[in-house]
Amino acid sequence: MDSVRFQRKKGNPRQPARTTNKINSTGCGRCGNSTAHPRDKCPARDAKCHKCGIKGHFAKACRKANIAEVDRSPGDRSEWFLGSVDSKRGDPWMTNIKIRGHTVKFKIDTGADVTVIPESEYKQIKGIKLLHVNRSLHGPGNTKLNVLGKFLCELESKSVFSVQEIYVVRGLSQALLGRPAIIALHIIEKVNIASVNAKNVQTPKSEEYFRDKFSTVFNGLGKSKWKYKINLKENSKPYALSSPRKVPFAQRDKVKEELDRMQNLGVISKVDEPTEWCAPMVIAPKPNGQVRICVDLKKLNESVKRENHPLPSVDESLSKLSGSKIFSKLDANSGFWQINLAPESRLLTTFITPYGRFYFNRLPFGINSASEFFQKRMSEILCGIEGVLCHMDDILIFATTQGQHDAILENILSILKDNGLTLNNKKCEFSKSSVTFLGHVIDEKGIRVESQKVKAILDMRKPENVSDIRRFLGMVNQLNRFSPKLAERSQPLRELLKLKNAWMWGPAQERSFESLKAEIAQSPCLMH
Repeated sequence: MDSVRFQRKKGNPRQPARTTNKINSTGCGRCGNSTAHPRDKCPARDAKCHKCGIKGHFAKACRKANIAEVDRSPGDRSEWFLGSVDSKRGDPWMTNIKIRGHTVKFKIDTGADVTVIPESEYKQIKGIKLLHVNRSLHGPGNTKLNVLGKFLCELESKSVFSVQEIYVVRGLSQALLGRPAIIALHIIEKVNIASVNAKNVQTPKSEEYFRDKFSTVFNGLGKSKWKYKINLKENSKPYALSSPRKVPFAQRDKVKEELDRMQNLGVISKVDEPTEWCAPMVIAPKPNGQVRICVDLKKLNESVKRENHPLPSVDESLSKLSGSKIFSKLDANSGFWQINLAPESRLLTTFITPYGRFYFNRLPFGINSASEFFQKRMSEILCGIEGVLCHMDDILIFATTQGQHDAILENILSILKDNGLTLNNKKCEFSKSSVTFLGHVIDEKGIRVESQKVKAILDMRKPENVSDIRRFLGMVNQLNRFSPKLAERSQPLRELLKLKNAWMWGPAQERSFESLKAEIAQSPCLMH
């Protein structure tokens, strides 16, 4: 027997003793020769193993398994595991993937939930900064591996692009391509087998059907074929800031991490050359504790020529929903960032931070004509399709029957895929009887006021100055379609906005304020 040797013990003379080496017990476990010999005469006594790097044995006799697969612990999503594969199973599937122009040879691992590369490959990719890792990777024998960090980057395979999360592991011998990247890059297509009953009745298509068929649409940051060029007015005067605005100490690390993430996604790039334009950076906190990087492009916008493409009105759009019973809502993933910025326009978007200056490679949110450009392009690709509304990065699909809905939804997803656009996976809703769209709750009965808006108005404190009056009336006027008496009841408050009138909060204003709240609280449901 090769892998077991017998050892006599009391009570069980035939009990096998466990061995840790698959090399023949009569041979040498250091060099792999079948003939046994003393250790001082072994040719591998001073040799360095090419697999594990440890001195004293050859690679063919190495007891450590090769790291060649990525797997997940079924019970704990905070840990990922690297297993081993037997070389006798045949040659593994390999593919070449480009990361920022550098070609990396990956082993295709359909059972892996993450993509990993060796440290040596990471060092050959320029301009990538590692982010902190919140989960651990384990190898054979549950040995914790040395994970240096992770980064988000665009992968390219045969003109197919996808942004993926990649882990960098020290000591890894082969780059491994995980299942999310495999599906997103169309390396291996998933086959769906549908069973048809005897009556050949068509069943409604599930949410999983659309997510599997259009997996690339729900993954990463898209890259459309569109290109936006900033056209400046004649005699425009450049504006450049020489020092950055201060960032609170508690948010500096978050700002640095977000800037690194935007660089890895290819949204921004660092600039060292002199530029005529340079705007300040503004940070806005997110509900999840992170920060959003904004740029104050007010000075640039004063010189930008606008396209003046008309945006559809909310009332006009909602009037088209009559008779609809089934709805789906799609949300573009950072819609403006999916549009390329023309190379000659990029330096115009230069902004300064405590960590240096950067410019945008994609269309930034702060350009005043960005919304018009995005709406125009979305209207062009969705033009003539019944049962769809598009307001900026929000798309609503509506239909009377499930069959009509599924056909429209599949057509829309196919168009988005062909144009290189992706959706925010977490914000999309499918086949709902009620959805929230443009601040209204929509179902087959009609249109209602969103409960969060009503609560926000009811929670507002009594105005103490003209600015408070404007803020309150601004929120109320958005809902004037639900009550024709709002204008009449708000008259005492609007009187305080006139410059000729002094500020005076009296009984008339108090009654007006409370009656408007009561009117909003009892807003009816409007028929389509």
